[in-house]
Amino acid sequence: MGIRSKILLAFLACFGILAGVSLTLLQRSLDTSFEALERRELVAHMGRVLHGLDAALVSLNSQTRDWAEWTDMYDYARTPAAHAAWARSNFDSQSLESADLSLVLVYGPQWQVLTRIQAKSQTQDIAVSTQLLQDYEAASNDKPHGARCGIVDTNLGLLMQCWARIARSDLSGDFVGTVLMGRLLTPARLAKLREQTGLDFTLRATFKREDDLAMWPSALSASSLGGADIWTRHTPDAYHLFYPLRDISQAEVGVMDVQVPRDMYAQGQALQQQVRRQLVWTALGMALLLGWLLHFLLVRRLRRFTSQLLSLSHQAAWDQRIDIQGRDELGVLATEVNTMLGMIETQVQSLTTMTLTDKLTALPNRRAFDARLALEAARERRTGQPLALFVLDVDHFKRYNDHYGHPAGDAVLQAVAEVLRSACGRAVDMAARTGGEEFAVLLPHTEMQGAVDMALRIQQLLRDRPIPHADSPVADRLTVSIGIALSAADSPEDLVQRADQALYTAKHSGRNCYHCDMLGS
Repeated sequence: MGIRSKILLAFLACFGILAGVSLTLLQRSLDTSFEALERRELVAHMGRVLHGLDAALVSLNSQTRDWAEWTDMYDYARTPAAHAAWARSNFDSQSLESADLSLVLVYGPQWQVLTRIQAKSQTQDIAVSTQLLQDYEAASNDKPHGARCGIVDTNLGLLMQCWARIARSDLSGDFVGTVLMGRLLTPARLAKLREQTGLDFTLRATFKREDDLAMWPSALSASSLGGADIWTRHTPDAYHLFYPLRDISQAEVGVMDVQVPRDMYAQGQALQQQVRRQLVWTALGMALLLGWLLHFLLVRRLRRFTSQLLSLSHQAAWDQRIDIQGRDELGVLATEVNTMLGMIETQVQSLTTMTLTDKLTALPNRRAFDARLALEAARERRTGQPLALFVLDVDHFKRYNDHYGHPAGDAVLQAVAEVLRSACGRAVDMAARTGGEEFAVLLPHTEMQGAVDMALRIQQLLRDRPIPHADSPVADRLTVSIGIALSAADSPEDLVQRADQALYTAKHSGRNCYHCDMLGS
């Protein structure tokens, strides 16, 4: 495939990827935005339904408070027998119908029933549980003034109820009883609320939290109807919102199920489809146009640029540079790439040095030592030149750390490293830190006597700069033990093992000495 076709395909691919990524990001952004808008709208819908119920409770609350602060009601609750005629003339089914009430209960100060009446439309008695009355009593003690409202479950369905303590209109004197008023949430009342809100909702007696439901926490303000959470389930066409209704004891007595069509979601999907088509066609046209222009402007120089760059990348030859002449954009690009190659070359060299150098002592580390040992061992097997290795261990270094502290221990390791650098006078010699207090010296082209001389030189250099070691059982200054091995076509692992064994022998010979191992002897 020619360079022209490659450039065209590259632009098509790039713009295809760009279009794909843009479409994905756009879809996510639009989905997020539309979901947020849809959620706000749905919460507002649920809020409208609850606001309608709240408004009905507010009306009932006001009516209950007025009755509770009615002077005649106060006199009746205080002395029922003396005002029985007043009660008969005011508490009848007709008065309840005109007040749009389903139930009125008047209790005395000991919660004994003084009057109980319900609307004529109710063919059965509305039952109010004893436990609920106890909850009312506790709530009334917490908030004696004003009215309290909520929804309760009865044998005839959900009932909006408000209750208030009976007192004088100026709230003076003792409380002499309680007024409880209720309105059943009848189908007619719910139909009127649907008409007012323009929403399709139902009241259900039970609510099962199935696995496919999601919760929107704190979506609403908590009210006397329930908490602040909404449970949801959705299909591509509609959202179902579930709001658990709670009574005064916070027990669930029903659920408000609101179904809302997903009109906004459908609009969002249509908008995304339209944008997707426009973006694809725009990306395709731009790719073809730019491919055609670049074919005439950059094809030859870009082929050379690409060839050189691929060569540098495949060979990892970061010391080479791109050779593209010109002062136009491609020439500037070549200059900048060369600048970056220089930075890469510097970073690679720096990283190579860091990976092969011990940070504390600046000596080669174990990785660098192993690589050099393998190289020298291969050379020794090939040429027959002698290769000496010795390993060195600081005597009782743990005691030194415990006695003087770890910073002093680090300083000792740095001092030993300086001694080893001073001792290794030839360019081919290598001193390395291979462990905590362990060092190694590799001596190419060196017989055993030369290695021994090196060990003696190291010990002398340490004596010339005495480092106190008060906790050492060997001497009052810092000492080292050295194990020496001379290679005899060994593998690197065998040579290191023999040197380690020689070091072990030196340690068990009293330390502060060296031991030579020639083929295990």
